Amino acid sequence: SRRYPRLVGDLVRRLTAGAAALRTRRGLVLVLGATLAAALTATLVAWAVAQAVGIAIDGPEAVLFASGVALALAIPAAPASIGTYEFVGVVILSSVGASPEQALAAMLLMRVVSTVPLSLLGLGATWLLHLRPTELIDQAAPLVGDTAREAGR
Repeated sequence: SRRYPRLVGDLVRRLTAGAAALRTRRGLVLVLGATLAAALTATLVAWAVAQAVGIAIDGPEAVLFASGVALALAIPAAPASIGTYEFVGVVILSSVGASPEQALAAMLLMRVVSTVPLSLLGLGATWLLHLRPTELIDQAAPLVGDTAREAGR
């Protein structure tokens, strides 16, 4: 199909534009710093969630837990990776000594902790900025071009 070369070309152009930030020392430091901060935050959240349901994990296990469930989100699955995300988390936590019940409780709490605060902040930002969803779609349309329309077919 003619659609795929155009999608790949669009992806390469966007990745190249994004990688331009890495060409300067300042840009590289900012990107690496932001990446490290995000990874550290995700690991601390994973550790805190595990502790909250009675699962004692150490640093490397928290990194495994956080990175494993993050990778699970990349697996094509149901919307919001419901099921896949929980399955991977339960397997990881069970492998480090948690009971399946504790592991599932941790994954449900992880879902709530990672979804609810950001959703509420997003709604608040939308309200503060006086944005309507249709305005966001209209503003994004020129940026994604025909790619979004074709993907929806």
